[in-house]
Amino acid sequence: MLISWARPRQELPPEPLVYGLAFWAGLSWLIRPELALYGGLVGVVLIVSTRSWKVIAAALPLPLGYQVFRMGYYGLLTPHTAVAKSAAGSAWGKGFAYLGDFMAPYALYLPLIVLAVAALWNANFRPPALRSLQTVVYIFLGAALLHALYVVHVGGDFMHGRMLLLPLFAALLPIFVVNLRTWWAAVFSAVWALVIVVHGHPVDRAAYAGKLTVVDERDYWTDITNRQEPPRRAEDFLGMDVMNDYEKAVQDLAAGDAMTFRYSKEGGQPSWTTVPADPERSDPPTVYFVNLGLTSMNAPLEVRVLDEIGLSNPLAARQPRIEGGRIGHDKSLGVAWQIADSAVDIDSLLLGQDKDSAWQARTALNDANFQKLFATYRQPLTWGRFLENIKFSLTEGRTLTFSSDPGDYLQ
Repeated sequence: MLISWARPRQELPPEPLVYGLAFWAGLSWLIRPELALYGGLVGVVLIVSTRSWKVIAAALPLPLGYQVFRMGYYGLLTPHTAVAKSAAGSAWGKGFAYLGDFMAPYALYLPLIVLAVAALWNANFRPPALRSLQTVVYIFLGAALLHALYVVHVGGDFMHGRMLLLPLFAALLPIFVVNLRTWWAAVFSAVWALVIVVHGHPVDRAAYAGKLTVVDERDYWTDITNRQEPPRRAEDFLGMDVMNDYEKAVQDLAAGDAMTFRYSKEGGQPSWTTVPADPERSDPPTVYFVNLGLTSMNAPLEVRVLDEIGLSNPLAARQPRIEGGRIGHDKSLGVAWQIADSAVDIDSLLLGQDKDSAWQARTALNDANFQKLFATYRQPLTWGRFLENIKFSLTEGRTLTFSSDPGDYLQ
């Protein structure tokens, strides 16, 4: 659509194309928030070129309407993952390590250098007309560079390559069509790609036994499930050591127990153990585990499946970040908090579990800040609740963080 808009013609592009492009640019933010870089730049160029408020009228209503819905329904200004993963934080060192992990296995810098030279070879450095193919190129290259810079700024990710694929794709879009004068760049890239595919890149699985940083998730799960090919079905995960006794524990939850978690018996292998419910509490039966897929796929729908790093749990998402923790997984909700926010009968906890801390955490959850957060997603959704959620998302909800120590709330 941008190229159709940008091709030099005597007459102005038809209005449906301009407003259709503006509408499409507005959708970018609904796909992933950072894609607003691309849609936003396109929108600015369209506004300047047309000098018409109709561009804004075409681009904004849908994303603005969804933003109001998000604030009223979830009580959040951003997607929940932005809260859980601290998307406004800074971790340049880990970000550059993530960039190296993305580039090094494939010598990706070689074709990028060659393609950059080819692009400069064809470049026209005269100031472009606003409605031109050069402007389209600048939009995508500029947005891609800013996008990649943001990924490095926040520390990258825990999954190999994932967060840098989008800006790489956007940066390559302007040079996917090869000019005949730079055929040598296409030949070099094709030879490089063939060599990389044939050579492959072996993965050091010994790294999985230590502290995890950035990993090839496909290979990691193939290895940890003791399989020759990646797991694809729910039952493929049940043979893992971390799922020992899980099926029985889920049956016990269905029979009335309150919660199951992994517990190390004296001298034995950690296994899933359930805890009886307090008859005065109505919380659903609960499973806590860092890897949501393992537990949720192998549990009935009436079981509440949560994680301690916050991807499915607003309480965990508001925990302080762990200094030096794994990017995207650097929060942890302590066991005392997990027990407190469940139907567990604390007096029935197993030996070795800290009942005092659990009681403190359960008392601490009566603090007004906890109750405000719980209300945003646990109270019935009325118009009053909807408006309260919007207010919360614009005020305390933007920065609310909890202490990991229950004692801080017991004064």
